[in-house]
Amino acid sequence: MSWIKNLLSYGLILLITLVLLEISSYVLTINGFFWVNDTPGRYLKGSNTTVDNHFSWRTEREDWGAWHLPKATTIHSTSCFSARYESNEVGARDDSFADIGSLTNVVLLGDSFAEGYGVNLEDTAQSRIEQLTGFNLLNFGVSGHFGPVQYYTIYEKLAKSYPHEALVIFFLPQNDFTDNDYNVWRGNGSTFINDSRGERYRPYYEVDNEGNLGSFIPQNAVKRDDFSSTEGFWDWRIFLVENFWLSNAWRTANYAIKGQANNSAGNDRRYSGYFDATEQQQKVAMEYVNKLVQMAQGKPVLVVTIPTADELHRLKKGFDVSRMYWWRYLRDFASNNANVKFLDLASPEVDDIGKLFHTCDEHWSVYGNNWVAEKISPLLTELIKK
Repeated sequence: MSWIKNLLSYGLILLITLVLLEISSYVLTINGFFWVNDTPGRYLKGSNTTVDNHFSWRTEREDWGAWHLPKATTIHSTSCFSARYESNEVGARDDSFADIGSLTNVVLLGDSFAEGYGVNLEDTAQSRIEQLTGFNLLNFGVSGHFGPVQYYTIYEKLAKSYPHEALVIFFLPQNDFTDNDYNVWRGNGSTFINDSRGERYRPYYEVDNEGNLGSFIPQNAVKRDDFSSTEGFWDWRIFLVENFWLSNAWRTANYAIKGQANNSAGNDRRYSGYFDATEQQQKVAMEYVNKLVQMAQGKPVLVVTIPTADELHRLKKGFDVSRMYWWRYLRDFASNNANVKFLDLASPEVDDIGKLFHTCDEHWSVYGNNWVAEKISPLLTELIKK
């Protein structure tokens, strides 16, 4: 039948096209031409690690959402870095938390920048701060969309049970104002799982009619033991990222359309948490910072705000962050509380912007982690030894 022949012909053309696109994507990825140049998880298999890709190392089953499998190891390889991630007995990317009672411990809270995304443990800001100060940082930072509601929750449910003298909060305005805003997530489809099969197991903030602030996890949320598993749902995006080089082309195009790609020259039209967050988002985030300080019960707290390369370029062009509610709040909060310090890493005087970040990724390079540690260490030492 002619229609069967036509169908087979079209199918063959489609197959050949996809194969050519996959081969092209592989060549472009290994040469670093995309904005995202990740190696699919399936090609990382066969290493001598407990877990063999950075998606399967990550879980979403705790009250704070994203976390890591305990005592797991994984390799994360892209065109511009290859990093080994290891977790301890509680799932933190750190050495063991056993027998730390005699040390001067500092709890580190934050997202991927605190976790040390894209560098080996010895090259993280955490490790460098430890070398410069002699303190022992307990790293409760984690990638996977982690915001201030989660900083508060992981401190309440886990971190505060360990002996510590102080807290360091890595606050990333670029996404910390939106990470726990449910309306933003549902509005752009970022829950990753369609409604009929459940949403991601993570908390969001809510404000009742009286203005009281609280948090919730969606009733249809599904716990995951790893980000690449199919526990009750199938996510085509994760399947694509885990198996095909073509996923880098798709994600690069998606970022370009949404204006989210890394731009070392700066892009004034791209969303900036430093300058564009809504007033409610800013107030909610600052309230969770305040709640963390209160829960610390007098322990010193250092709040460090982290700019993107884009935001550093904006400052050079004369953008004024002091007009933002969140910045004034943290400035005044630190001025009025002797046990709180505020360090904003954004400055128009930063000249080596390109060196601070990976060339294929917006996270800190080894150089950037060291630069940050050198900024933080004197303030942390002053705060603790005061």
